[in-house]
Amino acid sequence: MGALFSSKPHHEAPKSRVTEQDKAVLKLKNQRDRLKQYQKKIHVLLAREKELAKQVLAKGDRESAKLILRRKKCQEAMLVKTEGQLDNLEEMVSSIEFASLERQVVDGLEQGNEALKALKNELDIDRVERVMEDAAELQAWTDEVSDMLGAPLAQEDEDALLAEFDEMLGEDGLGETAEDLPALPTVPTSDPIAAAPTATEPSKTKKPEPELLPA
Repeated sequence: MGALFSSKPHHEAPKSRVTEQDKAVLKLKNQRDRLKQYQKKIHVLLAREKELAKQVLAKGDRESAKLILRRKKCQEAMLVKTEGQLDNLEEMVSSIEFASLERQVVDGLEQGNEALKALKNELDIDRVERVMEDAAELQAWTDEVSDMLGAPLAQEDEDALLAEFDEMLGEDGLGETAEDLPALPTVPTSDPIAAAPTATEPSKTKKPEPELLPA
């Protein structure tokens, strides 16, 4: 009853991500492992047959020794076939894995192309031109404002500014107007020239010392 009325949601089992290529590679690798085990078994049999042939030949039974050697040759032929099958399996596994890697590369390129197409649809030519035109208009407006702020005032604007300044001085009770204020000294625009020495300035030339007469 508790399980029937439980409020916990039932989580679905995650879907398997094993592909058919993965199953094929796993099957080929299992076959490869079985062939390797068979190879080990044949190597043990070959060593045993060779030792047995020596023992039989030592007893003087040449026919039995030849029979054992024929059987050994058959097993060696099977070993060669097994090695060829192993090479084929290894090559097949490598081919499948490389093809799977190529498919992943193609999938990545396809996703990249879809992303580029989406960006291309968002950045159409009309939109780019509109943005560039808006940017040019804003830049022109900025340049115009900068020119207006940096331009000197007209005469009527200068008179209005002085009148407002006189009014502010009158409200503060300073009793001075802009015309009564002393003019500011002008800033020289050329380099200063050193003044020539005057006639009253003592000469700084060195007087000659008197010569000493011989005794």
